[in-house]
Parts: sequence; structure tokens; C-alpha cells
Amino acid sequence: EAAALGDNRFDGQVIVAPRFLPAGAEFAEDLGDDPELVVQRKWIDITWTPTFYQSGEHEVTINALAPTTETTRQLTLRINVAEAGSPLLAGVGTDGSEGLLNLYRYGLSNGAVTFTRFGAVELGIGARGLAYDARNGQRVFAGVPSAGVAVVNTTGTPSLQRMIPTGAGTAAVVWGADRLWALNARTRTLSIIDPETLKIERTVDLNADRPYDMVWLPNGFDGLDGARLVVVDSRSGMITMLDPIALLAGNAGVMAEAELGGALDRIVADPDTGWLTISDRKTRGIYQLSASDLDSGDPEVSGFSTVFVPRDIGVRDGVAYVATDAGIWQIAEGNAVSPVDPTQTATSIAALPTAFVAEGGLIIGESDRVYNYNPQLQRLVGAPGSRMRRLTAFVALDE
Repeated sequence: EAAALGDNRFDGQVIVAPRFLPAGAEFAEDLGDDPELVVQRKWIDITWTPTFYQSGEHEVTINALAPTTETTRQLTLRINVAEAGSPLLAGVGTDGSEGLLNLYRYGLSNGAVTFTRFGAVELGIGARGLAYDARNGQRVFAGVPSAGVAVVNTTGTPSLQRMIPTGAGTAAVVWGADRLWALNARTRTLSIIDPETLKIERTVDLNADRPYDMVWLPNGFDGLDGARLVVVDSRSGMITMLDPIALLAGNAGVMAEAELGGALDRIVADPDTGWLTISDRKTRGIYQLSASDLDSGDPEVSGFSTVFVPRDIGVRDGVAYVATDAGIWQIAEGNAVSPVDPTQTATSIAALPTAFVAEGGLIIGESDRVYNYNPQLQRLVGAPGSRMRRLTAFVALDE
């Protein structure tokens, strides 16, 4: 508050300024809503979301100065941030014919982000799909086409804990509704797995030719009135929206479908735009449509011809990035494909969360390494890694 000078007069608006703030904290003045108190009183707002590297005690100190009397006051607060978890990256790919799951840990040393591989687990022949336990990040799941779903722990020393027998042909895995969903392209089935017992609750036959990839859409995504599973077919070129509640009851649960054409082998969803982006290996194309349009049964599809075979797709800030043998390409909503870096060979791509690196960015898998990039695609930090097909960044919570 401003200093009183007598006769109901004040010496002017108090001057406030931060002296110590944690890295990343934002300071703003607030004069309040009552114009009678503008001179007498001033509030401040401090907004801060600690990163996973900022555990421990932090000091917040605010200085206040009365402009006429030069009376000063200082307020100091001490905030303790508990260590909640570890930022991790999982990547699946192949080392020759062997499927391999690599695990990396992010850290901070002398103000710089560190990125270290701390586990490499052999999974069998091949590795394709990738998901993690969204409740605590303490396990990751990989689709192994030769056997089923591999379960690997992320705490302690990573190891293969179990192979869930969803069968040869397992192509994709996703997490949703506190369950694991595994797609088998050969048997044309979808298995629903209990993460507590790691056993199959139910297997549902799909009316599909070769269901190859899928994405989970949570309730409210693009205005949807419930969660959805969206599956793409690599033989018929169909995209199908399924009702998870119906699937849990043992029914096919088809809510909507559309024929896009070609061999659809990758689908991702962008929560910022509500758009689905699908790659077509046969036609070397990319398709985009909104989830709500697909749900309505009358989707408007944007198709983009390309001169490359898409290997993977990642989305960030409303832009879809495509990893290919002929560089990194991008598609902003409704726009044509354009090169970001036409010289870089990439096998996989994913978003780098802002909680891991201040600006966020992209994670790109190459032939024998994986790198983190800022939004301008400037290389930040990397580590060894096999030829990865899928990447996912997440947080493993402490017990």
C-alpha cells in the first residue's frame, strides 16, 4: 500500500518490482477494480509453473517503494517444489531384425538440458506401435508384430516384464480410458488389456481388411460427446471411428467411416486444431480431416500429393510435421505440404514438450541417433539410437 501523508493524502502509487523470481516465473501488476483505491493500493500477480528440473526450495522477493517518502518494504516467500517425476522419451525401432525399445532421460546440468539413454531392451523380431501408461508413466508398451505387446518398466533398470499374447500381426497400441488397446492387422481384431493384470479383457473382431494404425480421441476432442478410437486400414484405404463403450461390450462399435484410398499406415490427432492427419504409403500422400466432420458422417478431406514416402507424423502448435527419407516437411491446417528441411533423412518424429525444454520443439529419429530440436529446427541435444519408427515423450512419476 502507498504511504499516508495525512489529510487523506497519499504520496503516489507504490512502485513494486521483483527482486528474486524463479526461472520462468512471470510478474504483473494489478491495480484492482476499484478506482478509489488505485493510488492507495496495488496488487501483484506472480505466475509460475515449475518444470521437472526445478525441485527444491525457491525464493520469491518483491520490493515496494513509496515515491515521495522513499519508504521501502520487502516481502520474501519461500516455495518448496517436491520432486514429482522424471521427463522421459521412449523410442521403438529395429536393430537389424531385432525390435528394440530405447529409453532416454532428460535432465539439467549447469543450465543446459541433458539427454541420456539409460535403457535399451530387445523385444523380438520387429517393433512398431508405442504407448505408455498415462496414469504414472512407469511402463511403456510396444507392438511387436511377431508376438504381441511388450511391457517394459521405466523405473529402475528397464527390462521386458511381459509379452501380452495379442498374436502375430500386432500393429499398433494406444492408451485410453485407463486401458491399453492393441490392434492386430493380421487377425483384424482389437484387444482390450487391463493394465493392472496385464491380461486381455476382451478381443473384438473388426469389419476391416487390414487395420494398421489407430489413435485415441478423448471426450471433448474437437467437440466430440465421448471418447473415440479412430482406425486406418492399409489395404482398403478406409478410416473408421469406433465407440470404445461398444467395444468394451464386445460390439464392433462403428460410428462413422470414410474411404480415403491407398494404403493408410499412420494416423495422429492434433488437440490444438481437432484435425486428424493420415499418411498413405501407396500414393505417397497425406490426408487431413476434422474429427467432428468424421463423426458427423460427412467429412471434408484435404489431400496432399507428395514426392516422398511418409515414415512418421508429429503434430505441434497446429502444424503437422512429416518425417521422410527426403527430409522434414510440414502441413499447416488447410495448406499444401512445404519443406522444413529437405536434406535431413528422418525415420520418426514427435513433439518436444515445453515442460522438457522451455520453447518446446521437435524430437527427430535418424538412422542411428535421436535429436531434440527447438521450434526453428536448431539442434539442441541428442543421443545414440537405432532406426526408430515411433517416439513418445512422457513423465514417469515417482512412487
